Amino acid sequence: MTKKVAGFLGLLGTIAVLSACQKKDATYSDIPEITYQGMNMTHINALTDSGDWYMYYDFVDGNGDLGTKIDDTEMRVFLTNVITGAEYRFPFPYIGQQERSGKKYLKGYGNIRLNIPTFFPLAPGVANDTAVFSLSIKDEAGNVSNLIHTDTIYIYR
Repeated sequence: MTKKVAGFLGLLGTIAVLSACQKKDATYSDIPEITYQGMNMTHINALTDSGDWYMYYDFVDGNGDLGTKIDDTEMRVFLTNVITGAEYRFPFPYIGQQERSGKKYLKGYGNIRLNIPTFFPLAPGVANDTAVFSLSIKDEAGNVSNLIHTDTIYIYR
């Protein structure tokens, strides 16, 4: 085999490998999927903690129909206190075109922020309690995501 032929075959092999390694656009389900990423506090002192509690999550929606309307007031984020059954609903925040990176899907992260004195009170005479929250989101087509849960939050005096 001549050096020219060997060099050409080597170049073809390199191009074939590079073509096989090209990153394809990811595809995701049109039903949103969320993943629990944690929270900032697992223990709350009901007498002295006065800031905010945060829950962090990642999300992906295959057709990107989340947060497309700047004035959307429909409730699309559902947080439930699993212990008490109290449900809190929020609109999904607007995500502009410049943040969408030109992809069909929408992938990102979010957080839920709750004021500690308002959302983690202890009933009179109760020294300790626990809380667990579940979260789901609904896209603009009405598809509801999977349900995720926080770790147990310990509330004490």
